[in-house]
Amino acid sequence: MEGIGVLLILAALAGVVVSFVALFRPVEALKLDTRKRAGVGLLGSLVVLLMAPALIPEPTPEELEARRQRAEQRELEREREERERKASAKAREEKRQAEEKVREQKRKFEAAVAEKKKEQEERQKRIERGFSAWDGSHRQLTRAIKAQMNDPDSYQHDTTRYGDRGDHLVVETTFRGRNAFGGMIRHTVRAKVDLDGNILEFLDFR
Repeated sequence: MEGIGVLLILAALAGVVVSFVALFRPVEALKLDTRKRAGVGLLGSLVVLLMAPALIPEPTPEELEARRQRAEQRELEREREERERKASAKAREEKRQAEEKVREQKRKFEAAVAEKKKEQEERQKRIERGFSAWDGSHRQLTRAIKAQMNDPDSYQHDTTRYGDRGDHLVVETTFRGRNAFGGMIRHTVRAKVDLDGNILEFLDFR
C-alpha cells in the first residue's frame, strides 16, 4: 500500500506540472488541447495529490525501529569513515615528519663529517708547514741541531719521522755531521714540538 501511495503522489505531481503547462500551451498527446481540459486535469491532479498521503499507512513500531537502526548504522559508518580518514591523515603526517627528521639528521651528519674532514685537512696542512717539502726534515729542529753543531755546514739529513700525539708531535731526526776531531758521525734527536713547528722540549739525543 505504501508503494502505491508513493506512485500516486509522483503521478499527481507529474499531472499538476503537465496540466499547468497545458494551460498556456496545449499538449495534444495527452488530450490537454484546451484550457478547460487542462484546468480539469490540473484540478484532478491536485485532488489526487491531496488524497494520496492518506493511502500511505503509518509505519509500524517494527518499521520505525528498523529505520532507527538504519539511521544509527549510517551514522556509525560515517563516524568510522571519519576516524579512518583522520587516522590516515595522521599516519601520513607522522610519516612525513619522520622522513623529514631522517633527512635533517642526515644533513647534520653530512655537515658534521664535512666539517670534521675540513678540520683534519687544515690540521694536516698546519703540521706539514713545519716540514721541508724537499727532504722531509723538520725546519725548526734542523735549525736547532745546526746551532749546536761544531760544523753546521757538514750537516747531512738522513731521515725524519714523527708521531702525532694530538696536541703536539714527537719528531725524530737522524742526521750526520762532523765532530771536533773531523770525523763524520751519526746522531738521532727526538723533540716535542707544537702543531706550528715550534720546539717545546728536547726528549732525546744519541
